[in-house]
Amino acid sequence: YKHYQAPPFLVPSIHLTFDVADAKVCVTSDLTVKRNSSGSSLILDGRGHQVLEVAVNGAPLSQERYQITPHELI
Repeated sequence: YKHYQAPPFLVPSIHLTFDVADAKVCVTSDLTVKRNSSGSSLILDGRGHQVLEVAVNGAPLSQERYQITPHELI
């Protein structure tokens, strides 16, 4: 495994909650993310999502602390 590189982040647990209604589905995700190396930003890939809140250790982050693009949460 000469070219193997460990990922910069590990995700040891993911908890998803689905709230299904007639017109929409609201999904809440609770991720445990652990940094595995220095220097990289955490980037979550997704399409067609509406981000309602971002929190770290249960504390909501202000919108200045993260960036949302059409396909990523950075």
